[in-house]
Amino acid sequence: MQSSGVRQAIVVGGLMVLFGALLLIQEFVELGEWVWVAVLIVSGLAVYAIYAVTRTEAWMLIVSYVLLAIGIMIALVTLDVLQDSIIATFVLTVIAIPFIYGYFRTGRENWGLLIPAYVLVAVGVMVPLIESGTLSGTTIPAYIMFVVALPFFVVYVRDNKQRWGLLVGGILSLVSISLLIAADLFEYVVPAVLILVGGGILVRQITQREDSELPESPSSEI
Repeated sequence: MQSSGVRQAIVVGGLMVLFGALLLIQEFVELGEWVWVAVLIVSGLAVYAIYAVTRTEAWMLIVSYVLLAIGIMIALVTLDVLQDSIIATFVLTVIAIPFIYGYFRTGRENWGLLIPAYVLVAVGVMVPLIESGTLSGTTIPAYIMFVVALPFFVVYVRDNKQRWGLLVGGILSLVSISLLIAADLFEYVVPAVLILVGGGILVRQITQREDSELPESPSSEI
């Protein structure tokens, strides 16, 4: 326990002193982007090296990942590889990666980790599409509806008994398609589709319930 506290003090205290000193120097001398890139990457690798000694303190792995991610982002922005809305996509993807890693690391038992990862990636893709004009007007909610529908199809594909996944995904996809091909009729088509499909589900549910409540006819004795 004591060695763990010592390592924590070394990492936290060392990083605070390092970045505090750099910020102070920045007030008098322009360090430049590549200095910060080098410091962030070296610091990230150093923290990971400390983590690798015991591999028991996962928070060090998170600190290392954040430092490396920021360093790489600054380098890519400096090289003009990342520009404008792509920066937001990069950031959201970087945030999503730990959730995906956690999903595979835990033997795919914690499937809930994929939910925030999927949302982050979907939004990360949507941002540059909107900025470039590929998505605009009704295509934006159409994209959102399809993104929401996709996981329900995945549920059905993984288990064909989960027909509700196909039903919900189909309804959302139908709404998405309606937005694309009938933008002017959106205020009429979508409500009508929802009413018809929802009414069909209710009628089917009531019919099945009534059938199940019918008394069984007595079997004839031979």
